[in-house]
Amino acid sequence: MSSWFKSSSSATVASNGTNSDNSEDEKEEDLENDNADADDDDDDDDDDDDEVYESHPGYRRRADEGATFTASKCPNDSGLKNSCELPFGVIWTPMAHIGSKVMPIIHCGSDALPPVLCLTCLAYLNPFAEMDYKTGIWACPLCGQDNVVPKKQLREGSTIMTALQSSCVEYRQTTYEVDEDDEDEKEEPDYCTYLLVVDENLSPKDGQAIGPTMEAILNDQSSTCPKARIGLVVFGKSVSMYQLGLSGLASADIYVPTDDEEFEIDTDNRAYLAEVQSGGDDNLTSLKTSLSSIFSVAVEESTDTTSQTLTGILSSRLAMLTQKKEARLRKEEKDEENSLDEMNTKSPWIKRREESLSGHPKRCTGEALQCALDLVNGDMSNPSRTSRIIMFTNGCPNSGDGNVVTAKGAASEKSRKKKGKGPTHDTVDADMLQKAVEYFDMTANFAVSVGIGIDVVCCGVTELALPAYQAMVEPSGGYVMPLVTLDTPQLEENLEFILQNTYISRSKNLDEEDNENVECILDIRSDSFVTPTQFCGSGNFLPDLGAGMVENERSAFEEGSRLAAEKGFKTKNLPSSKAMELSMTRIQLGRVDPLSTVSVMMEVNDSIGEEDVYAFFQLVSRYISRKGNEEITRVCSFKIPVAEDLNDFLSSIDDETMSVLLGKVAVYRSLHGREETSDTRVLTASGDADAQEELAYDTQVDIDATVHRISSAFRLLDLKEKARRRSKSKSGSRRKSESSLELAFPPQLKETLNRLYHLRRGPLISPGPMRSMDDRAEIRGLFLRFPLEDCLKMMRPTVLSTGSMNGISSAWDNMVSFPAETLSLWDDSIVAADFHDTLFIWSGANCTATRYDGIRDKLKTHLLEVSMNRFPQPELHVLEDGDSMSRRFTARLAPSHADPIDNQIVHFPALSTLDPAALVKLRSKFKFYDSKSDESFRTWFWSVASASNNSGSVGMSLCE
Repeated sequence: MSSWFKSSSSATVASNGTNSDNSEDEKEEDLENDNADADDDDDDDDDDDDEVYESHPGYRRRADEGATFTASKCPNDSGLKNSCELPFGVIWTPMAHIGSKVMPIIHCGSDALPPVLCLTCLAYLNPFAEMDYKTGIWACPLCGQDNVVPKKQLREGSTIMTALQSSCVEYRQTTYEVDEDDEDEKEEPDYCTYLLVVDENLSPKDGQAIGPTMEAILNDQSSTCPKARIGLVVFGKSVSMYQLGLSGLASADIYVPTDDEEFEIDTDNRAYLAEVQSGGDDNLTSLKTSLSSIFSVAVEESTDTTSQTLTGILSSRLAMLTQKKEARLRKEEKDEENSLDEMNTKSPWIKRREESLSGHPKRCTGEALQCALDLVNGDMSNPSRTSRIIMFTNGCPNSGDGNVVTAKGAASEKSRKKKGKGPTHDTVDADMLQKAVEYFDMTANFAVSVGIGIDVVCCGVTELALPAYQAMVEPSGGYVMPLVTLDTPQLEENLEFILQNTYISRSKNLDEEDNENVECILDIRSDSFVTPTQFCGSGNFLPDLGAGMVENERSAFEEGSRLAAEKGFKTKNLPSSKAMELSMTRIQLGRVDPLSTVSVMMEVNDSIGEEDVYAFFQLVSRYISRKGNEEITRVCSFKIPVAEDLNDFLSSIDDETMSVLLGKVAVYRSLHGREETSDTRVLTASGDADAQEELAYDTQVDIDATVHRISSAFRLLDLKEKARRRSKSKSGSRRKSESSLELAFPPQLKETLNRLYHLRRGPLISPGPMRSMDDRAEIRGLFLRFPLEDCLKMMRPTVLSTGSMNGISSAWDNMVSFPAETLSLWDDSIVAADFHDTLFIWSGANCTATRYDGIRDKLKTHLLEVSMNRFPQPELHVLEDGDSMSRRFTARLAPSHADPIDNQIVHFPALSTLDPAALVKLRSKFKFYDSKSDESFRTWFWSVASASNNSGSVGMSLCE
């Protein structure tokens, strides 16, 4: 079995396999209904209130089912030829919000789990088990072995009956309780420490935005984390630790990492960490005072002018340049008036910072991270159960440990400075970046082992060396968030999601449990004739299962063994290591995250027999509650029928899940190659541009090979059907309802084919329009870990249009779904597009007048509503036809203008409603276009699907 990982429901699944042919409006209406149902579930279940992410309205839609399979039926034989060269797999978001109506909660209290485990394979009791209610004996649907439950518990409302009646169930066990009878025992306060690591090279506005953002987030967290500590580390040429426990002044010490003993003493006696009571009147005053001393902005200072950037809405490039010029002139005028006064009132910290920034910015990022770890993990009388390190920076590490810039580059900077030339941006060296990735990965693994999570917020326009920061956050399942500026609402919204809805899974019983191995674990169990072949998502693959049993299952196993022994069953040498090896795959996650998703591609092996009429799957997730006092075990079971033949399998395909599974494999290959080796990981992690471009090209070839093989297999399959249809038809021609595409590719996968085309030419695979290496690293990392709905939008945007308005302004109230292609850009229409990370409102040449502002506002409201709970929060751009920035939008649309006119009308019937002159003008918009470098969908498909095409032999199918 080859496996790979990025280090970093109903009783049946028939509903998962239905094709989604609804319009976008119907999907949005369904989403609103799902969100409403989710809210009702939260109201009905008081116990869900302590899980912040569960109360968030409708995080994921289809993920609420527990998992989605690529088909509602399993292939009936081994080999890709028996599945039309298509994969069989599952996409699972294990910690997504699932309402109590769908997933009943079994509260075990301080007791052990009930005896619901199969003694042989450790599968959980589920509705698909055969139960003898007279004896309490049940047969495991996975391994077929008999087990025993107490007969007295086979009554309505019992925990055993709940497990038997629900394919998805959640067990909750109390892990920490205070003995109320013991007067000497008191519950220790549960702290969470937040350590802010701030780059002194941030602009004043960016630096000053941190304090209010943290204050707003901590106030909102008062119900879930009432006790908090906060610390501040500032780094540049050196690292400073601020004493936030002192009020009224900013006091800092220089960090000396070599003197460990002295540092531990200082940590215990100096007020580096300040206790914060959420909701306090003077909350975070010391933090804001310290940030003000660094970034030269008074705590009480406010501005009356609010730029467009603060709203997250960016218009044309001309408007942005005008805005920047006005701001610069105001600053110059103010500087001339107050230069003398400011010279006398500047603090020594501000003067030192200005002197430091006058040269080339320095960032000793590695030392700053180590300082934060020492502060959080230092000796104290009441240590925090979990801690969070949040780094804010605007450039790459270029000094000390983790440096990504060579000494040669630093010497050239000194040479430029001597010649009177200003500093330039750092140039990341591939070899240095490789070493930095290794260093930060090692440091971050230590952090997560002691309950510390790391997240990074980046800003600015310089090269960030994003793989280094990704290595810093991946072991703890953290995020790297690049923003243009921190002085924007996106900072608070994104950081609020990270701090309120993700957390390190760590119990209060630190001495009693092995926090590294049992507190955030996923198990994927499947029938022995189904073998997982490829994995993708957050977390680490654990090949060594050992005994296969986690700590909270031991008591249930022992009780089940006792009951089985009473019935005369043999319990020696159980659980079976062979059964575990054949049926279970185990994954460890760095943190609890409602967005973390695991994708698994599987294949049917030769052991399948005629007696196998269904495939059984069980997905188990275990983690600690946010408050650390409960261990949560979620169990989702699925029984999928085996297809009768190939046509039966094709008719059961889930188009959306198939699209995302193939897309994730493709994106992973663009990062690590077809067969991941240490060499390819080193090259891609180190930012080797040539290697990344080669891998991207190979991935495009592999997508072509996959499409070619599916098309070839489908054509062979359809030969008999075509012959039969022609024999019944006098004319011998195909049915009018069938297009040439439907004869060359499975109709059930029409949308999958189009999404793969958009993926192939988009920024996830190809360099894309105006995408830096850092941007590509970010979007690829998110795509691999995000749920199904997010990935669908990342693969292909949603485009809505007003259609041809013909002068209509106030009476318009209709949005029409348009294809994501260039021929959607009508002069007399306004278009709204959702690319997941970016939202666009584009106005045609005839709709730029102010009388259309009301329509633009409606479209803007719609886009903001559908992306309200999205993470990361997207930027909204309002553009007009002809704006220079409109290329950011138009370049991401498929070039359908290159197709023949007849094909354009057939593929996009709405074009026939345009006036002939308007249609000619629309086609003539795109004069500068190279059809060889950017093929249209039609041209690409028929060149790939052609029998003479060699993609099938040159490339490697995504399913292999």
